[in-house]
Amino acid sequence: MARKPRVDIAGLCYHITQRGHNRSASFLDEQDYHFYLACMQLAAEKYEVAVHAYVLMGNHLHLLISTKKDGDMSCFMQHIGRRYVRYFNYRHDRSGTLWGGRYHSEVIQTDLYLLACYRYIELNPVRAGMVAMPSAYPWSSARCHGLGEDNPYIRYHPLYEALGATPVLRCKNYRKLFRAEPAFRARAGSE
Repeated sequence: MARKPRVDIAGLCYHITQRGHNRSASFLDEQDYHFYLACMQLAAEKYEVAVHAYVLMGNHLHLLISTKKDGDMSCFMQHIGRRYVRYFNYRHDRSGTLWGGRYHSEVIQTDLYLLACYRYIELNPVRAGMVAMPSAYPWSSARCHGLGEDNPYIRYHPLYEALGATPVLRCKNYRKLFRAEPAFRARAGSE
């Protein structure tokens, strides 16, 4: 059966997920996480894709991106995949596929859903029982959004920027989105 064509239209925001083949590990150590993020940054620059949020888990990942041109999402993901899989296989002395099929992408259609996506992505390690709060997980954008830490991989979405006139207020209002879940541990003097 033929695959459905992907929606890959300029100016839209997408939630992307990708899982390891048979749910096997896609990241084995810190070097793997760093290399994936470097690949993501190169692809984002090349295809002018804005990465708004991410989390890299042991056997899967989530990205929240927006694009400027038709087809950019596919090019972005292919660029990352080619570099990262080649690196991973060479480094870990393996061959074959790393990912379990194509990545999944979903168009973000409303502002409310966009904020829910941020929350879903950055709470992934908490739901998995890996950390007690999103800011404790090093392989996500949570510390950037919730605590205001610099993150070279992130481009703020206008909706995130609209959460407050200053970075401190923006972070404070962002953390309020997580009130029903474990909270961010705020830095002293950040509120």
